[in-house]
Amino acid sequence: MQRTSFYIENEIPKDQLHAYYIDEALGLVIIKNADAKTFENLKGNVQWARDKNHYFLNWKMMNVDRKTFAFINTVFSEDKDSIYISPSFGNFQSVMRNPGGSKSINDQYMKIGKNIYFVYVHPDPKLRTSSFDTVRQVRSISQNVICVNNQTIISYGKKFQYDRVDINSFQLFKPVKKQGQQSDFLDDRYSRDNNNVYYEGEIVSRADVKTYTPLKYGFGKDAKNAFYKNNPIEGVDVQSFTELDTVYKDKLGNRFYYMTGKKL
Repeated sequence: MQRTSFYIENEIPKDQLHAYYIDEALGLVIIKNADAKTFENLKGNVQWARDKNHYFLNWKMMNVDRKTFAFINTVFSEDKDSIYISPSFGNFQSVMRNPGGSKSINDQYMKIGKNIYFVYVHPDPKLRTSSFDTVRQVRSISQNVICVNNQTIISYGKKFQYDRVDINSFQLFKPVKKQGQQSDFLDDRYSRDNNNVYYEGEIVSRADVKTYTPLKYGFGKDAKNAFYKNNPIEGVDVQSFTELDTVYKDKLGNRFYYMTGKKL
């Protein structure tokens, strides 16, 4: 550090030669390849910074085109060559060539031409593409669920397996407040229309639309049955079927592991 020229600009330590970040163990650390005079943090995005020549992620220079790099939404960014996905999913990486014309749908989805893109994160980030003959209209139902052309529902980047959804009555389940909980439970993997209950875009077999209630981790129940994801669970006492720690159980002694739905 050059003491005679040292100063702090917008919370960034600098001197005549370098910009620095503060490490709890090492103290001031030089940000390699940074132009001290023009280096700045990006407003609203604490991981990113830039100078006149480069963009930086967590103080490391990124190999993107400085002149054309831009954020599309919270998931996608681009430069003249590539489409990138957010470092929130692990590593900042290029996922496809940039054909141009990208448009943000919401924080999670983007559109390029006749294609709609979403990054599904489990177990590893994967780019999901939904293609159409034409994309006339897109309506955001939630950050993870959208309706295209007032006809097709896309949930977590996948078109609904059941293609005869009643669009006019389609909706996500409203949050369910559990006794003793501070916040409402809401999972947009659960949805319904006038005819069916859906989980992750597939019909929940034998579910009663009027009485079905979503639970957590893919479980649900209606007046007559309990369910795990899209299938009924046989031999369960519905009235007493409830969550306890890492299992769902009933008064008959049935116990099901919350992560897999398997009977214990």
